[in-house]
Amino acid sequence: MSRLLVQNAVLLVLLVTFVIFSVLEPETFFTTANVRTMISTQAIVLIIAIGLTLPLRAGDMDISIAGVLAASASVLAVLTTNGVPTIVAIVAALAVGAVVGAVNAFFSVVVGVDSFVVTLGMFTLLTGFAYGITGARVQTGVPPIIKDIASWTFFGFPATVWYAWIFVLITWYLYERTPLGRYILFVGGNRSAARLAGVNVSGIRWLAFLGASMLGAVAGILLAGTYGAVDPSIGSQYLLAPFAAAFLGATTIRVGRFNAVGTMVALYLLVVGITGLQLLGAASWVGDVFNGAALIISVTLAKIASKWNT
Repeated sequence: MSRLLVQNAVLLVLLVTFVIFSVLEPETFFTTANVRTMISTQAIVLIIAIGLTLPLRAGDMDISIAGVLAASASVLAVLTTNGVPTIVAIVAALAVGAVVGAVNAFFSVVVGVDSFVVTLGMFTLLTGFAYGITGARVQTGVPPIIKDIASWTFFGFPATVWYAWIFVLITWYLYERTPLGRYILFVGGNRSAARLAGVNVSGIRWLAFLGASMLGAVAGILLAGTYGAVDPSIGSQYLLAPFAAAFLGATTIRVGRFNAVGTMVALYLLVVGITGLQLLGAASWVGDVFNGAALIISVTLAKIASKWNT
C-alpha cells in the first residue's frame, strides 16, 4: 500500500489541489471552460516535456529543445511568407530539428562534451538564429493550412491537445512495452554495464537526441499554427515548465524513472496550481516562481526516488 501511495502521490496531489481550488473558486475555476483552457494551453508544453524525457531517460540533458521550437517555427513562418510552398516549409522546419539533434549527438556522444554545455550553447545559438532570420520581428505569414492542422477541434479540444496525448501514448508504449525503451533506461542507468551487455550505447543516445529535437520541431510547427504568428523570442517561455514536468513526473507512476504518463500528470499539476493561485488574485509572476520552485523540488525528489527505487 505504501508503494502504491508513493507511485501515485503526484496524481493524488493533483486531485486534491483541483478539489481545493474548485471549492475556493467554484464560479471561475470549477468550470468546463477553465478546464479546457488549462489543458489546451499546455499542449505544446506537454509535447516539449515528452521530448525531454528521451535524452533524460538515456542519461543526457537537452536544453536546446525550446530553441528548436523557436527556430523551426521561425523557419516555417519566414519561408511561407516569402512564397515557399507549405510542404517545403514544413520539411525545412523538421530538418532544423534533425540537424540540431545530430549536432547535439555528435558533440555529446562522439566528441564527449557534456550534454548540458552542448545543448545550452545550442539553445543560445538557435535563439539568435530565430532573431536573425525574422529580423527580430513577429512573423504573421503562417498559411491557413497550418492553422487548420493545429486548430481543428474534437470533443471541445483543439488538435494540439490530441497530438500531445498521442505522443504521450506512443512514448508510454515505447518505454514500457518495447526492448528499445528498456535499452534507453539501461543506458541512462549505467552506460558501462549497458555497453558490456552488448547494448549500442552510442546509437541509443543518438536516437534520444534526434527524437527530442524532432518533437521540438513538431511543437514549433504546431505553435505557429496555433497562434498564426511566430515571435522569435518564444523559446525561453517553453524552457522551465517542461523540465519541471519531466523531473516531477519521474517521482510518480514509475518512480525513479522519466516516464510519459508521470510527465503529463506533473504538468497538469503545475498548471492547476498556477491557474488556481492566479484566480485567487496572485500576480502573473507567480507562474515563474511556482515553476522554478517546482523544478528545484522535483529534481530533489527525483534524485531521492531514483535511490529509493534501486
